[in-house]
Amino acid sequence: MAVLPTDEVLDEPSSCMPHTRSLTLAVVCAVLLSAAFSAHGQGEADGTRMSAPKPGAASLDPMDPDNWEIGPIMNGQMRSWNMPLHPSRHPEGWAIEFPYPSQNIGSVHYVTMPTGSLSGKSRIVMEYRVETQDARLVPRWFPDKRGTMTLYFQRAGDDWSRDFEAYRWYAAAMTHEPQPGAAAIEARLDRGWISMTGIACERNRTGFDAALAEAWRVGFVLGGGDGLGHGAYATGPFRLIVTSFRIE
Repeated sequence: MAVLPTDEVLDEPSSCMPHTRSLTLAVVCAVLLSAAFSAHGQGEADGTRMSAPKPGAASLDPMDPDNWEIGPIMNGQMRSWNMPLHPSRHPEGWAIEFPYPSQNIGSVHYVTMPTGSLSGKSRIVMEYRVETQDARLVPRWFPDKRGTMTLYFQRAGDDWSRDFEAYRWYAAAMTHEPQPGAAAIEARLDRGWISMTGIACERNRTGFDAALAEAWRVGFVLGGGDGLGHGAYATGPFRLIVTSFRIE
């Protein structure tokens, strides 16, 4: 596993599987990731826990770009460097123009919005379209690999440290590599998720169910190479248009 630069936050598991692999492989990978991550120190934290979800958060319109945040913002620093705080409006929904052609121009890490409890919900579905001529999405530190996009949710009270590893969950079994054209990501809320340290939700059902009950933010992360949310940029003009985002 590559060593992260000292200014990078180790805040999510390695992007070790495409969406076509089975849940069994996802669980095996999660076990290996957990062992590998135990050798690393804690991720950067701002020392302030996130507040509980605000009343009405679950009723926010997911197709309003002003409800979404391109981030995360940690310790007062924007991790999606050189990006606007919100996506832009688009006739079909909202859009993100990825920085290019190198990470020196910027990168996109987390794209999230406030939510309420996810208990009793069955799945998250996001439909999107990629517009590009011949550019591709690449991980921030691994330009020879393909960038990935993964559905994500976060529990209220997280301080971004490893002590709260069961507060961040990634639908790693359904990770996508965005390609030109229309596509959709669907993740069930009862299987296929891993925590920040790579623990499968099937192995920590108590922590996973608690995170669902006290969900605070939901959305997706970009990365690949060394982490699902360590950021991605494009090799040329690359527009991601989100046409639907549903919690059912």
